[in-house]
Amino acid sequence: MLIKRKIDQLLAKSNGMQLVWLMALSALCLAIAMFVAYLVYDDGKVTWQTVVAIFLDPGCFGGPGEHDFFRLSLAILSVFLFSALLVSVFTNVFENIREAAQNGSRRYALRDHVLIIGADKRLEGILRALVGEGRTAVVMAEAKPDVDASVGYIFYCGHRDVLADLASARPEHASAIYIIGEEGEEDHDDLNLKCLDMLTELTQSARHDIKCYMTIRDYTTTEVFQYLKARPEGRLLLVDTINDNEYKAEQLLVDSDRQFTPILRSGDKRRAHFVIVGTGPIAQAVAYTAAHICHYANYCEAGLRTLITFVGEDMEQWRDRLVASRPALFAMSHYRLVHADGTVASHQPEGGDFIDVEWQFVDAAETSPLARRIIEEQSDSATRVVVCHDDARSALESALHLPRRIYEEARVAVYLPGSDRLIRRANATGMYGHIEVFGQMDGTLGDPLFCRRSLCGQRVNYVYHRAYATEVMPTAEQAWYTICEADKYSSIFCANAMPLRRACFDMEGDRRPIYEAEHRRWMMSELIMGFAPGAKTDKKRFIHADIVPFDDLTKEEQDKDQILIDAMDYILG
Repeated sequence: MLIKRKIDQLLAKSNGMQLVWLMALSALCLAIAMFVAYLVYDDGKVTWQTVVAIFLDPGCFGGPGEHDFFRLSLAILSVFLFSALLVSVFTNVFENIREAAQNGSRRYALRDHVLIIGADKRLEGILRALVGEGRTAVVMAEAKPDVDASVGYIFYCGHRDVLADLASARPEHASAIYIIGEEGEEDHDDLNLKCLDMLTELTQSARHDIKCYMTIRDYTTTEVFQYLKARPEGRLLLVDTINDNEYKAEQLLVDSDRQFTPILRSGDKRRAHFVIVGTGPIAQAVAYTAAHICHYANYCEAGLRTLITFVGEDMEQWRDRLVASRPALFAMSHYRLVHADGTVASHQPEGGDFIDVEWQFVDAAETSPLARRIIEEQSDSATRVVVCHDDARSALESALHLPRRIYEEARVAVYLPGSDRLIRRANATGMYGHIEVFGQMDGTLGDPLFCRRSLCGQRVNYVYHRAYATEVMPTAEQAWYTICEADKYSSIFCANAMPLRRACFDMEGDRRPIYEAEHRRWMMSELIMGFAPGAKTDKKRFIHADIVPFDDLTKEEQDKDQILIDAMDYILG
């Protein structure tokens, strides 16, 4: 039984050992045949050359000479070994190699490849972008990805939390690594962080820098990264982290091609109003992305703040959760809770009223008369309704059953990570205006490799770096990977706001309103990233003295806003 199992294991291998064993068996048989010939034919009629000739070519058996039983047996053995077993072994080897390549168990000595760890919905978009650049992509996942067969890649079957699997992908020889994880994982962030730790260890022997992009899904994980002040030390991967939900929200609100975010210029009497239907990570991402970028000149002119309204049931609990996670932000902001019976509980800002974003929480289903009235009252061209249900059916029902005036006077977007076929048909009817779809990761994203997002952040940081660093790095990329995670996030948030600045402000006239708006953007980003105002800056305690009105800043601090705005063309490329 043991011998049978060993033989089965040998035949199942795809590394060519069957051929090695066949050659060894053939050599043994040939040696035995030569030894027998030496013992039996002492008259020299059958020389070793004769044995080898018959063994290699059984047809020699039919030539001149004696056709005895020994030479017949030798010819039959040769036919069995080389005509039967050899063909079978070669066929088996090639079949096993093909199967191993398909199931991802075969490995290659690659260099300068792009290693993608995981196979969630964004994979196809990443692969298409890499193929377009002519780069070799290796996907390591737990199962073979379901992507378009025309997209070329090498599949490795493996787990990102197993050191041996990661090592077999030769990450130290990769040109870039994407840690994206699998679809529907509850422990996605923890597994990605474990994978990053192991990759950091495995790439210590690398002879070149390796860019690494890691996605995270939980806002709590993002908060921790935004609080990280430690600068990278030693030889590490060049890591950028991307929150999946923030990235999706940015595709809707920052992408200038969509033109979804309201454009309000000086003198406009309207205010931007984002109505977010639903709660959860994507709703939070949309709200915070809007808060990062929507800072207009008419706040200083008429006191018009950007309003972000959440609509949904159990809204009081949602409000408490946001306030607990960003206490300094909400302590300094106007916000109110509208109960289902119409009563309102309001909060007034502490320590000064100069934050230009306010919040509203409507504790009622979007189909309730109260919620519909609140949504409809604000229905003008500066209102944006964003449906953020995780469940596709609920999202479609909400997006298609809003008050009639919303479709006529405002703009609507719906979060649909799956198919958008129904929305495309709805848009064709003319009944719903044009409903924008976001959240899809099937290759339709404008920046699937995160390069443009990272590049703009690098340029923001480099403008600041060249102005204030004691030792200036030669390139924006080199400077980028010397700063802490918190500074990276701050730079990206600044870059995200630049397209809207260019659309809303007069870049040829007095730029002071733009500088002032950039300061308000900076304060909002600092508050979202955990900072609170104080008399003296203490970054270890997350206190910043510059969270004050623009006019209260020193000339030196005002200049920091100026140099970023004046470098807008460079930042946006």
